[in-house]
Amino acid sequence: MWVVKIGGSLSHDPALRGWLTELAEMGGGRVVIVPGGGDFADKVRQYQAEWRFNDLAAHNMCLLAMTQYALMMQGLSPELVLASSEAKVRRALRDGRVAIWVPTALMRDEPD
Repeated sequence: MWVVKIGGSLSHDPALRGWLTELAEMGGGRVVIVPGGGDFADKVRQYQAEWRFNDLAAHNMCLLAMTQYALMMQGLSPELVLASSEAKVRRALRDGRVAIWVPTALMRDEPD
C-alpha cells in the first residue's frame, strides 16, 4: 500500500485534478490518499485565534477540514472512494480502487 498525502497547498493548483486522475488510473488497489486541511484548516486556526476556543474543538474542526478537502477531491474524481475506517480502506483496495481517507473517526468528545 502506498500512502499519498495531498496537501492543502494544491487546493488551488490546476495540477490537483491531474494528480487525482493519475492516482485513480494508476493506483487502483495500492493507493490511499490522505488529504491535508488547506484553506479549511486555516479558517479553523483563524477562528481559534479570534474566539479563543479550546484545542479539542479545534482538533475536531481540523478533522472536518480534512474531510471537506477529501469530499472536494472525490467530487473532482468520483472514481475515488471515501473511506472513514481501516476496513473501508482495505475494501476499496481489495476492489482495485483508490481510497481517500476521511479522518472523522479520530474526532473526540474529550482530550486524550
